[in-house]
Amino acid sequence: MAASLAPSHVKSISSTSIPSIAISEDGDASTIKASRSPQPTHPYHEATKQQLAPSSSAASGPVVPASPGEANYFPAAEYSRLFFPGDVIPAPPIKASQLGCLTGHSRFVASKNEQHPVACMACRVEDAGARFCCSHCAVRICSGCREALAANGRDLAKIIS
Repeated sequence: MAASLAPSHVKSISSTSIPSIAISEDGDASTIKASRSPQPTHPYHEATKQQLAPSSSAASGPVVPASPGEANYFPAAEYSRLFFPGDVIPAPPIKASQLGCLTGHSRFVASKNEQHPVACMACRVEDAGARFCCSHCAVRICSGCREALAANGRDLAKIIS
């Protein structure tokens, strides 16, 4: 009756393996060492090991480049030079998804732009002035472009044209 009251996720004691314990060589019960229990063998162990082994093509990297809609997290071709302290990093181009921002650029997060200054994405001015980043589409613009964006009804396409 007790077995029927047990939850379904609890295994019975007879089905689980009990670790074996061996008493140490000196016969003292206070120094007990665990003996290695035999590892269960799976019939498909070798086949699974071969399937999980990395192939030579996986070590060399992806064969197909990122699709046009996917993010490229390693822009090696875009930024092939080093940036030293004091250099202003050129802004990446504005994407179509940033032009049609879902929130309409309603909220911006301010940044001092001091440590690693990035140029404005709209007017391309390269200075270390404050930048404002849209909380939804992550477009980074300067304070002048932000004021112009608020004045024209938050249409980014009008500002960059």
